[in-house]
Amino acid sequence: MNQRALFWVSVVVAIGVLFFVGFSNFLLEKSKTGEEIPAATDDEAMAVDAIWTNMVGSWESLDDGKYVMVLKEDNTYEELYDSELKSAGTWLLFADPAEQGLDIETNFENSVFMEKKDGATGGLFYYNVAVANGEELTITYLQGGVLRFKRVN
Repeated sequence: MNQRALFWVSVVVAIGVLFFVGFSNFLLEKSKTGEEIPAATDDEAMAVDAIWTNMVGSWESLDDGKYVMVLKEDNTYEELYDSELKSAGTWLLFADPAEQGLDIETNFENSVFMEKKDGATGGLFYYNVAVANGEELTITYLQGGVLRFKRVN
């Protein structure tokens, strides 16, 4: 398959994922258990701050070197493919999925999560931050799939 065809297949798949996630978020009901949910602790807030500091910057995919995600200090992001802007929006980190209205299993080793909101579609994407050590970034898309990155300048 030539590179141009691969690019268009990737674009169509990405649009399909955006549509599916947006549609799924629209249909999903928020959990209403009536139980009091504890607030994030100071330790969780400190973990989120430390991970945020490590995540700001440019990240090249280890699985596809043409894909770069740029996480900016003003909590905006850009996704580039082959140096061309493909999407942009906002990002934030949080420790309590229930506070974000998410009803998910939290059996991840790390309890820090990332929300990306696409600026064009408003689509929301949620990830668990598995590794963010300044040189390596590994995030798990909550609907499946692991994204691995290395820092680039």
